[in-house]
Amino acid sequence: MRDQGRRRDWTVAMVVGLTLLAAALRLYRLGAYGLWRDEAEAVFTARAAFPGGIIQVLTQDVHAPLYFFLLHFWLKIAGQGEFGVRLFSALCGIATVPLLYVAGRELYGRRVGMLAAAIGAILPLHVMTSRTTRMYSLLPLLGLLALFWLHRALQTGRWAYWLLYAAAALATAYTHYWGVLWVAALSVAVLFQLLWERRSLARWRGWVLASVAVVLGFLPWLPILWRQMRIQDAVMGPWLPQQSRVANLLRLFNELTALNWPRGWPFLWMLLLALGVFTFRFYWQRRGLVRAIPVLEISYPLAAAHDLTVAALFLPVLLDTFVLASAH
Repeated sequence: MRDQGRRRDWTVAMVVGLTLLAAALRLYRLGAYGLWRDEAEAVFTARAAFPGGIIQVLTQDVHAPLYFFLLHFWLKIAGQGEFGVRLFSALCGIATVPLLYVAGRELYGRRVGMLAAAIGAILPLHVMTSRTTRMYSLLPLLGLLALFWLHRALQTGRWAYWLLYAAAALATAYTHYWGVLWVAALSVAVLFQLLWERRSLARWRGWVLASVAVVLGFLPWLPILWRQMRIQDAVMGPWLPQQSRVANLLRLFNELTALNWPRGWPFLWMLLLALGVFTFRFYWQRRGLVRAIPVLEISYPLAAAHDLTVAALFLPVLLDTFVLASAH
């Protein structure tokens, strides 16, 4: 009992320490440099009348509205100085760190949760986006909440968790269009999980109703999204068709994964990485620690946590790559 109390105290201290480290990295000299172009555009959009004025501005842009709605009210509280307008993004980035621990512990255990929080606290890309007046720190915060509540809903079947998931998923989709792909990826993972485990109709009902709620909630924005796409096609159209579709596919995959793949061949290296993962899984299968798929004779841990993580990490990138490449 005493050991458990000490472990709990140590865990709380570590999470608090990592959160304070994240705060220091994101708040230090936050207002010491001027707003750059995209930040100024975000402030301009958020200062428009709520909600109609903001929506009108966004019809000429490429972004979803939720961040600008929130920033509109945030500016009334924090002011329009550099520190104030960036503080909202910084707070979203800081809040993500303890949430990484909670989600990691929920899916994989305390050690994974602590590692996830530690990486999130110091990850340079996340620190940078948290110091910028854009939606790129709000997006992972809401996406992680959607993942967390979805896993809880799958494990317990409670309606409260399905409602929380639907709310987080809809907010993620309304924050950035990448969030739409994130929610789609999570839905694919859930569909696979429910089919594989042959869940009862009662367990399907929660996911179906939550998904319908997300779709219906996003429907009002679709006409504006369609208009945004037409405007961007007119602006960007002459640039990309100079390359073949295969070249566009490789370039987009490189950009969306934010990696400089050797020799510009991302799919080759992803294939080698996948082969390495399967080799690792075969090793653990021989030790009798995971279940194998008999037909394919490959090892795969068929658990909701693994499925959701894999789908959330890889499917949005693949979906967006193929959609954009086919569009150009």
